[in-house]
Amino acid sequence: MFLIRNIVSVSRKILEDGFTLKFSGIEEIPVYLELFENSILVSAFIKDKEGNIVIHMENGEWALNKTSNFSINYDETALEIINKKGLIALQISLTDNIFLLQGIIFKKANVVVFTDKFASTYSYKNKNLEEELFKQTIGTPRLFKHYGENYLGQRLSND
Repeated sequence: MFLIRNIVSVSRKILEDGFTLKFSGIEEIPVYLELFENSILVSAFIKDKEGNIVIHMENGEWALNKTSNFSINYDETALEIINKKGLIALQISLTDNIFLLQGIIFKKANVVVFTDKFASTYSYKNKNLEEELFKQTIGTPRLFKHYGENYLGQRLSND
């Protein structure tokens, strides 16, 4: 496995055995990837700041907490969850066997922010936490539509 700006490349063998995302200097991220019959299956428990489960993904199937203010959209190569402020809570994409993880992961001890350029941790004691999270993630482009009729699987145009 190697990491280039939060872009992860792993071998087919590693994916066949199952792979949990880990980054240097940052504790384990609760996202598990596995190759099964030429499909990448994602498993994860993504929580909000209060520790409530936002989404539970298990081997490619998912359930979004209906009481949360999050939106999900996906297709065969990417998954995206946005929060009530319109920021990327989680974005996982696969292009040419390269994974890109972006978003905000709330852990017990801290918050980890991933963009395509960096990964940073923030303490819950930070008085400006919400402002910092907003500043760090506002530039992350969305992949999908999250509005209108029949938007599932519809990507935003890159125009």
